[in-house]
This record gives sequence, C-alpha cells and structure tokens, in this order.
Amino acid sequence: MKNKTKIALVIMLIACAYVIFQMTVLGDSSKVQVKSNLTEAPSPTVTTSTYNPGDAMEPSEPSTPQKDSEKNKEGSKVQPPRSKEDNSDKKKPTDKSDQQKESDKPKQPEMKQPNKATNPLVGKIAYITFDDGASPHTMGLLDVLKEYDVEATFFMLEPNMRRYPEAVKRLVKEGHMPAMHGVSHQVKKYYASRTSVVSEMSAGQKTIQKLTGAETWLIRTPYGSAPYMTKDYMKAVKDAGFTLWDWNVDSLDWKYRDARYVDTVKKEVLGLEKKNISPVILMHDRKETLKYLPQVLKFLKDRGYQFKTLDETLKPIQFSKG
Repeated sequence: MKNKTKIALVIMLIACAYVIFQMTVLGDSSKVQVKSNLTEAPSPTVTTSTYNPGDAMEPSEPSTPQKDSEKNKEGSKVQPPRSKEDNSDKKKPTDKSDQQKESDKPKQPEMKQPNKATNPLVGKIAYITFDDGASPHTMGLLDVLKEYDVEATFFMLEPNMRRYPEAVKRLVKEGHMPAMHGVSHQVKKYYASRTSVVSEMSAGQKTIQKLTGAETWLIRTPYGSAPYMTKDYMKAVKDAGFTLWDWNVDSLDWKYRDARYVDTVKKEVLGLEKKNISPVILMHDRKETLKYLPQVLKFLKDRGYQFKTLDETLKPIQFSKG
C-alpha cells in the first residue's frame, strides 16, 4: 500500500513539472516567436532624414505606427521645411515695406545750378561773346581766337548746333564756353509763355551735353532780355537754374556788316574803361564779323586786356528788371 502511494506522488510530481514546463518554457518560446515576426515584418511608414551639421536640428529617428499616430495628432503644430522659393517669399513683405517707406519719402527736387553770381565785372578783362552759331564761319572764328590766344563764349541756337556739330565739339575742346540762345529765335514763339522761354533753353542745353558732354547753364535770350522778359519769365528761367546774360558793349556787327563795327567796339570799351568796368562784347557768328575780328582782338590786347569766358560766378548783366 505504501508503494502505491509513493508511485502516485511521483506521477503527480511529474505531471506538475510537465505543466510548469509548458507554462514557462513553451510559453516564452511562443512569445519569442511573435517578437521575431514583428521584427522581420517591414514597418508600414519608415522615413529617414539626412543630417547636416549646419542644421539646427538633430537627425530624426525612423517612425513607427505609434509615433506616426502621435505626429498626426500634432500635425497642425508641425510645419514643413520652407523651400528656397518660400524663403524668397518671406522677404517680400520686407521689400514691400521698404518700397512703402521709399514712396513715403518726399521727392527730391531736381538739381539746379547754384546761384554763385557774386563777382562784379571790374578790371581789364574782356568777355568776347558770339550769338546765333554754330555756322559755316565758326571754324574760322575759332582759328582767329586760337591765333590770338583768346577764350570766348558762344550763345548758340539749338538747330544750328545740330547742323554743325563738329564746330561745337571743337570750341568746347579748345576751352571756349558753350551757352544757349534758344531754338526759334522768333519773338512770338520764344516769348509765348514762361514754359517756352525755359523749354527752348533746355533743348539747347541737352544738345550741347549730347554733342560734347559739357554741362552749361548760361543763356542769352533772343534780342536781349528787355523788353520781352517779364518778371514771371525771369523767375521761370532762374527757377530752372539758368543764368541769363545780356551785354554792355553792342558791336552793331548785325547792323553795319563791315569794319564800322570795330570802331563801335573801341568807343564803347574806352567808355567802360574809365569806369573800371569789364566789357562784355556782343558779336555774331557771321562772315563779316570774322573778317574784322583780328582788329578787335588786337585793339584789346594793345590796351592790356586779358580774355576770359563768362561763367556762373560772375554777376550777370541783365537788361530786364524782372
């Protein structure tokens, strides 16, 4: 009886051991197999990123379904990286703001020739001036001026400058002063309005600059400033930056057209000399003037005169009191 009891206990122990074995060894093996299957199965959404040491972020880890779910929940918080185009768009508001600031700035007025006309016309300095050029005779005038080492001022008409561009280029190159005398040289056209008196001079100024590169602000109105240049007209040319010049010696070469104009020059120069006033001599770019010009220059040199061109630093002679 005792032997049977012992055999039963052994059998029960063996059975319990077998159950424990099933629960532990076989159960763990099943779990390992499941884990292995999960590891071998491809992840549904795996993303990688290339890490650049210059980026201000760490390389991202491969995603998992759990992480993807978490990211989806926070999708509204995550912003995709901006492309170069987006970055350029980002600058647009700044550019627009800059443009707005620029447009809000007051427009700067056009640069005008400053008024430096302070030096009086005194002493033995003669200012030779020629109106109405350029012409077929300008080159001849330049030859005589060069021979006597004289600088002069040429008040030229815009159409004539375009007709004789080489003469205009030469006079500037040789140190003479280019200046404007208008376009039409007609009273009704030039003095039609404050706009016309400025626009004709502006046209001549642009032509001089185009032909020679020189910028000049000196003008002489057709037939002189009196009586046509009204107060309003005088203000208009001054506001435009121009310096208007008349003369104090009229050679009358436009009237005599012969040697008599030389005598006129001599008489008037001597009168100014007594008052210590420098002569500003009006002559014209024409054949008769060219013929007797050497006599005028010789007279002035014999009297000890030096020659200069007009400029913006001199106080101009103006007939009009406007």
